[in-house]
Amino acid sequence: PGFHIAESKAVLSSWIGIPSVELPVQADILISKCKGLPLAISIFASLLSKYPHRWDYYISLLTNSTASHLRLIYKSIHHNYQLDEAIQLSIESLNVDLQSYYYELAVFDYDMIVPSHVIACLWNLDIELAEDKMEELVSKSLVIAFKRDQAQKSYTIHNIIMYYLKETHSDLAESHNRFINRYFKVCHGQWQLLQDDGYIFTHLMNHLIQAKRFDIICQLLTQPLWLQSKLDKNKLPTLLSDYILVSETIGQDDVPEFHQIQQYYELLRENIDIITCSQRVDIIQLILNRCQILPIVEKSVQIAKQCDDHRPRFQWCNQYQYQLNAWQLSVKTNNESITACCFSDDDQFIIAGLESGDIKIWNCWTATLKTFLIGHLDAITAISISPDGNIVTSSLDATVKIWNTNIAQSDIVNFIDHHESVYWCQIDRHGQKVASCSTFIMIWMAKNGHHLATLHGHSGKIKQCRFSASSNLLVSCGTDGYIKIWDLSTYSEHYSIKSPYETSKWSPFSCQFIRDDRQVLYCHASYLYIIKLDNDKQLDRIVMPDIVNSVEIIMDRYCAICIGNDVLIWDFYESQRVITCTGHCDYVNAASVSHDACKIATASDDETLKVWDIFHILPTISPPLKPIYDCQFQDDHDPTIYVIDKENALRVYHGLKACLKDQITIEASPVTCCKLSGNYRWIALGCNDGQIMYLPTSNLNIVLWSETHYEDEVRQFSFNKDDTMVIALFGITTQCPIFVLDSKNGQALTQFHGHLDKISFCDFLNNHERIISTGYDGYVKIWHPRTGELMIDILAHQGIIWSCCISKDESFIATASHDMLVKIWHSPSLRLYQCLQHDYSVMACDFSSNATLLVTGSDTGNIKVSVLFLCSLTVFFIMIWTE
Repeated sequence: PGFHIAESKAVLSSWIGIPSVELPVQADILISKCKGLPLAISIFASLLSKYPHRWDYYISLLTNSTASHLRLIYKSIHHNYQLDEAIQLSIESLNVDLQSYYYELAVFDYDMIVPSHVIACLWNLDIELAEDKMEELVSKSLVIAFKRDQAQKSYTIHNIIMYYLKETHSDLAESHNRFINRYFKVCHGQWQLLQDDGYIFTHLMNHLIQAKRFDIICQLLTQPLWLQSKLDKNKLPTLLSDYILVSETIGQDDVPEFHQIQQYYELLRENIDIITCSQRVDIIQLILNRCQILPIVEKSVQIAKQCDDHRPRFQWCNQYQYQLNAWQLSVKTNNESITACCFSDDDQFIIAGLESGDIKIWNCWTATLKTFLIGHLDAITAISISPDGNIVTSSLDATVKIWNTNIAQSDIVNFIDHHESVYWCQIDRHGQKVASCSTFIMIWMAKNGHHLATLHGHSGKIKQCRFSASSNLLVSCGTDGYIKIWDLSTYSEHYSIKSPYETSKWSPFSCQFIRDDRQVLYCHASYLYIIKLDNDKQLDRIVMPDIVNSVEIIMDRYCAICIGNDVLIWDFYESQRVITCTGHCDYVNAASVSHDACKIATASDDETLKVWDIFHILPTISPPLKPIYDCQFQDDHDPTIYVIDKENALRVYHGLKACLKDQITIEASPVTCCKLSGNYRWIALGCNDGQIMYLPTSNLNIVLWSETHYEDEVRQFSFNKDDTMVIALFGITTQCPIFVLDSKNGQALTQFHGHLDKISFCDFLNNHERIISTGYDGYVKIWHPRTGELMIDILAHQGIIWSCCISKDESFIATASHDMLVKIWHSPSLRLYQCLQHDYSVMACDFSSNATLLVTGSDTGNIKVSVLFLCSLTVFFIMIWTE
């Protein structure tokens, strides 16, 4: 059926009047576009006999299959021929039933090659009977057949005829409806159970739009199970295309839930890197851990509770109704902590200081790196902007530099040598003076670097110094516990304020003038103090949930407070938290407020810089649970989880669906860690005042206290095999030793000193006859638990050891480090057995129960599972949940 190439050329040759061999090269293209349809070839041959120069024009019309181009072809042909009558005569030669079936094919799009089983579904016939009818249409040159394999054929209709069918169909929308209903019947009313037949998953949305079935469109595009079904069949591109098609063809008037459809689209688009990089993404977990829209989260939680394929995980009880804030911008450095940040004078750029001493400047709107400045040799401690746009920076390399705003040149305009580490710098609001501090304060002329004065008075390091709004006063705070006010007209100390918070561990860390220079705000440990200048009276003391790193004022009413991984926005007038910027996964070093007071930038040790629109951050509901927990598995299936909540109560959850089994209020200072004993008979809780308490798991109402307690918080502990000894780490400083305690009375049996930096891991080893410890100094050490003797001391890594794990039979030890290596060691000799190279800082590691697999997690969210002793990677996926 239809013309072959030779027959087509013969028709063209007879009409145009030249031999077949002399036809132009466009003849082959035209024949291909006509797909052997005798009617099309004859019509274009006739047209070319009159207009022989229009080969390219007719080819371009056939190439573009849009309705407008087909309409143009129709007009061009119909002007010379009765095309409608010719097609109509061909269709009328069919019997009445076949004519009806033929018109139903108009539901398919132009240039669509359709499998026979799809046509069978459209016609509600068996496949064999549908193929017989299609072959009859092929014999009439009304359909073109494609034989893809022996089992199944596919068919298409030339666009010229398809245009006629669509234009003359009596009720095309109703045909689309019948087609949709037949597929709906096939999947028993549950679209997510629809099988992928090679057609419907890709084209269902187009049929729904043509049928105006907006109810089903809304149902599918806001149904996580349908999204899961599409993603499981590798239909992410078509899924995104569905959302785009719907947004372009229908509006909010047609679909009341149009806004929710857009929210699902944004969710997929924002997490496309996770979806494409993962072998299989559970869309329910993606929503529960990444989505910020409560109705979508609630819907996914209900599905998870009813569906075994999306079984709820424990962290959901902590994340339900908990939303991460949406930041406007987030950029990541190349494995470097960001130690300082500041907005440019026009708020168009954000300047970031890095741990290496480099300075990078990003565009706030496009997240593109504008330029970087090189000159400092150590970590940047502060960045300040002058009114004319110059950049002032201080560094631990004992220098303060003033940079020209001509970013293309990035020349240093001024260089100031401080001779010791500089912890802060600021330029006054008039751009005339620069103040910098180390163990003393120096005042400079910003224009030429001329030294104006040196201010002495603090007896230790000075953490900050800031100008008043009038630039006549300067406030500073130091490790000596004093806040000092300086008169810059005489360059002398005006008066001092001794912080009322008595501790040798923490000192005032941030200070500044507020309320027209009449008051001073400073932070000390976990408190904010407001002091009135004229009488040194303490006006307010505000308790924060944790140690405050720094404070930045916003419009003299609000302030941005850096606490741990978060930034709190605090209202002074109402004395309450407004919102919390939650999203960093490591310590926030600094914050900066834009000049229009609408945005804040945050710099973090997680190597990211984030910009937040503080008027559009969603209010967060604090998660009820702290990340302080331990777990007991029963029969490898049902866990019992002991976790501390924000009210300092011990909660007990049971089962995979985390049913609350018990809740006990702890009448003590805040709990900082908890640990189950080896036989699960006891749960031990450590507090921030150094006390340890023991509760029997059989009756949590009984509380036994250790007889002694220590001066600092309990950070980590673990039991030996018979639960007679406990390893305990207290505090977070680099000098903290390892304590071995008697579990009955809390008395110290021995203590170990030896690590040069913080201890990251400590546990019993070799049937509890040895103790292993790892630290930020890169060392692995083996100790005798009773004598404290250091038995083995190895420099294992050239970077921080973040994690350590011991195989179940204690024959192997793994260490994960910032140097991007995971090392496997023989136990107890600590002989290196295997080294695994990674492309990122490795933050966590753990053995499988038989020690044949090792799972490692990175600071980028990647998780790898490796077969040990074969050095082969078996699994690679992206972590999509957060703690």
